[in-house]
Amino acid sequence: TVVSGTAIYNTGCTVSQSVNITVNGIPTVTATASPNPICAGQTSTLTASGATNYSWVGGPPTATYTVSPASTTTYTVTGTNSNGCSSTASTTITVNPLPPTPIITSVNTTACTTGTPLSYTISNYNPAYTYQISIAPTAVGTASAVDATGNFTVTWNVNTGATINVSACNGTCCSDNSFVVAACCSENVDGAITVVNANSSSLSSPYTGIIYINGTFTIDQNFTF
Repeated sequence: TVVSGTAIYNTGCTVSQSVNITVNGIPTVTATASPNPICAGQTSTLTASGATNYSWVGGPPTATYTVSPASTTTYTVTGTNSNGCSSTASTTITVNPLPPTPIITSVNTTACTTGTPLSYTISNYNPAYTYQISIAPTAVGTASAVDATGNFTVTWNVNTGATINVSACNGTCCSDNSFVVAACCSENVDGAITVVNANSSSLSSPYTGIIYINGTFTIDQNFTF
């Protein structure tokens, strides 16, 4: 830009002068967050672009900034270009709360009878959340859906132990609780075996339960069956 000025003296003489003024552009700074929204306890990465140097309010002088807000929070960054001109941009990270961790009561901790449903209860059940039941290994049993009062059943397909996981979800934000259901009977193998019950690493006397034998083995102590 050219700016001109004229000076008029008392003598009637005039003097004109021009000067060039360079106007540098202001950077168009943008700020984004990914992922967004997030669940409580998760992290999100803030990214600024459109300038050369950046400074986050309360954060580092870098283009990227990883945060883990406890609640919905707005972050602001100032971007400066190579000519020293700057502008700001903001982005808001939405934080969705986690549901309370499911509390499981009426827990059956041993599975002895195949085909018979065992009942479980989520004592802090809330119909505002969705609940998912999973079993590992998956072939061990089949879980029902959680009913309107927080009850569900698991029907065992085989007589073995498994881990049951209960998830309470608020959209994509979930809280989990797992518990182990142990087999109350022994292993079923060919040849020499070590009999294991639900509560110890070896068979104790007296022993109450079912022992499956396919082959031969030696009992090196007396047991009451």
